[in-house]
Amino acid sequence: MSPINNYYVEAPLGVGSYGSVIKASKNGNSYALKFMNGYPEYRHPPTSEQLCLFLHEQEILQEISDSRIPKLIDLFEFNNMLFMVQEYIPGTPLSTQILQGKIFTEVEIKDIIEQLLAILIYLHTPNQGKQIIIHRDLRLSNLILHNKKLFLIDFGLAIRPYNSQDLTLPEPPTNKTSNHNASSSYIVRRRDHSLSNDLFGAGLVAVDLMDSRLAYANSQGKPVCSADFSEFIGKLLKPASGYQTTAAALAALCKIKLS
Repeated sequence: MSPINNYYVEAPLGVGSYGSVIKASKNGNSYALKFMNGYPEYRHPPTSEQLCLFLHEQEILQEISDSRIPKLIDLFEFNNMLFMVQEYIPGTPLSTQILQGKIFTEVEIKDIIEQLLAILIYLHTPNQGKQIIIHRDLRLSNLILHNKKLFLIDFGLAIRPYNSQDLTLPEPPTNKTSNHNASSSYIVRRRDHSLSNDLFGAGLVAVDLMDSRLAYANSQGKPVCSADFSEFIGKLLKPASGYQTTAAALAALCKIKLS
């Protein structure tokens, strides 16, 4: 493939909420380039929904300044197509690690969820230049682990709940949820515009990580996780009777002691 605005394409990285991401290099540095699905293979113009979400994600990323979220570097047009340039994170998504046979220990899962909740506290707390942000798409493929540090990517479905324009954004189609056969109640929870959406998402991440332990735990005749951790995850998945804030959830998780 020819260079894209002096960025040399190296490898595909994944497919996000509405666009694809590739690894590219420029002046000896690596970057993640995001572009709308269908380009450059088919070269058809983006839909109005794709364009709306693409520009919205760029606007949200401009508000964010946190080392655990890849920084927005640039936005440019090339061959009548928009490209978003972000900092490249050299780790591996949790989903890929599981497909490669990784079995996370309960201690590792607890650490991942602690790091995720800490990131969410940053997003859910307004500060100068940043509104409250709800990610709304927490799943294993959007979490990268590198040198035991967790990074959160793909803000294509994120919203700022007190920004009226965000509340009119196109909703993701059903097959954009982590399970396209999901129940109607699941889809309602994932499309929620409240902070509890991300707590629910964190609970799903924990469940998916625990699933990677299921066969191993059964073969060893051991429980998949401790009773305290299981109860904690259950509260994340039940916002009505669970934690009211991300900070409260993190405080509760930190009190759980695992051997």
